[in-house]
Amino acid sequence: MSLITQSLVTAAEAEDYCQIQSPEHDVVIERIINGVSQQFSTYASRNFISAVYTAVKMTGNGTAYLYLPNWPVTTLTTVVEDGATLTLDTDFYSDQTEGLLTKANYHGTLYGAMYGYSTNWSINTHAIVITYTAGYTAALLPADLKLAALKEIARQYQAFITKDTGESSRSVQGSSTSKSDPARPEWMEVVSRYRRFRA
Repeated sequence: MSLITQSLVTAAEAEDYCQIQSPEHDVVIERIINGVSQQFSTYASRNFISAVYTAVKMTGNGTAYLYLPNWPVTTLTTVVEDGATLTLDTDFYSDQTEGLLTKANYHGTLYGAMYGYSTNWSINTHAIVITYTAGYTAALLPADLKLAALKEIARQYQAFITKDTGESSRSVQGSSTSKSDPARPEWMEVVSRYRRFRA
């Protein structure tokens, strides 16, 4: 088994954190890393590790603001709207840290007087097509996000070692056992900081 391209940590980092000295559980660790990385990505509704996104089709919401699905943006290759290629800092502006594209206001002269009006992104379905690169490199992945991933990997690995399924209750031959399970995993508090919250 191999790690997915969006894995948040390497196998070596996970094994070091979990203090694993034997290669016996290499496949298990890789499976847990992949699972935890996917959990984080799904919860945040974004990818974290840098990747190229080609011809991403988007639809405007009737405002001058367009949020890209993944961020921070490192390269904005092309932005096409209704078939026309737009120019950065002329037709729109980019906040690469937030992955936010803002349409530029239009200014002109009419009968010798200056005038201007705001422009919005097209609301035609999939009228905006963007190619860009976004995400963190392994070296720049936020430390709190990486630590949260390592902690969750260690927790799941320990559950594997102890055969702890995480079930909250179980009945065996007329008897039952139960245990408390945290309603909100610790990692969610960290990953929440990297979700997109907007109206």
